[in-house]
Amino acid sequence: MANTVITVEKTKMSILNKVGHYFKWIDKWVFEAAEKFVVAFGLLALSIIVCAIVVTRYFFDYSPDWSDELPRFLLVWITFFGMSYCVRKGEHVVIDVLFNKLNGKIKKTFYMLIVGICFLFFVYMTYIGYQMTVRFFTSSQTSVALGISMGYMYLAVPLGCFLTAKNYLHIIIRNIVNAQLHTDLDERRDS
Repeated sequence: MANTVITVEKTKMSILNKVGHYFKWIDKWVFEAAEKFVVAFGLLALSIIVCAIVVTRYFFDYSPDWSDELPRFLLVWITFFGMSYCVRKGEHVVIDVLFNKLNGKIKKTFYMLIVGICFLFFVYMTYIGYQMTVRFFTSSQTSVALGISMGYMYLAVPLGCFLTAKNYLHIIIRNIVNAQLHTDLDERRDS
């Protein structure tokens, strides 16, 4: 009987390890890749477009109709996906005067409380952003210069907030599973 219980427990742990492995793979190759691509491509495109606009205005006294709108759209997408990427890397700006004075379990509990509140906030923002995006897609409101649906610009809000909430949830889970405090998603630090 005892051997059967041990075998069942080992099987459960094996399944959990496999599921965890798949979740880590999806997180790395889908979510993190999307964050990196949107931020890197967006910054590159924004830099090239703004430089080109400056050159055409200065040398040719010409400004394309879309010169104000496209950089703004790119900046919105970079902001919301960059927010998620900063949570992943633990690089958000923080006021940590009180946090640095805490030690041990109190420090971890305080951090988990803050991350939990952030998680709930971004779940709510994902919901609100989704409603707003659907409203813009169904209203058929288009941007003035580009002529595309405003829903495409606002789509960055629910996607970025979803990824941010997912990253906060991932940090919460890492801190529950591991004894030490984790403020980012660097898997190499797991014990």
